[in-house]
Amino acid sequence: MRAITSAARLPERQPSSTTTARRHLRTEPITEAQLSATERLLDIASAVDKGTRMTRVTALQSAARMIQVYLHSSYAEDGQFPETLTIDSPGLASLRAAGGFANALGSIEGYTATRDGFSLVVVGKDPRQRIRVTERGIEEVR
Repeated sequence: MRAITSAARLPERQPSSTTTARRHLRTEPITEAQLSATERLLDIASAVDKGTRMTRVTALQSAARMIQVYLHSSYAEDGQFPETLTIDSPGLASLRAAGGFANALGSIEGYTATRDGFSLVVVGKDPRQRIRVTERGIEEVR
């Protein structure tokens, strides 16, 4: 039996348009149109990144506000703030079930409660995002 080589069997493959473009970009100078298109793509990518970050911050602020409202409601019902508070606290179950902060909240840190107030820090999925929550308001921690 005679072996057929792959070169004899398959037609010669043409370079893909990506390969051709890559080769062209390495050997030819970039035109003004290509440079302009590249700048537009970079601007769009930057805007998308900024929008994504703003959405995450807004979601974490909403989660912080929901926790603040929960703690005020708890005080109104029980006459005191809860002794402990974690992301898994039973009092936050309805917020978790409603998807209130599942995608935004990473953890709750430093919860303290007194007779007159409370303080905690909500930490986003990105640990650089931190918001202090007190009985008086919420503010970004830098």
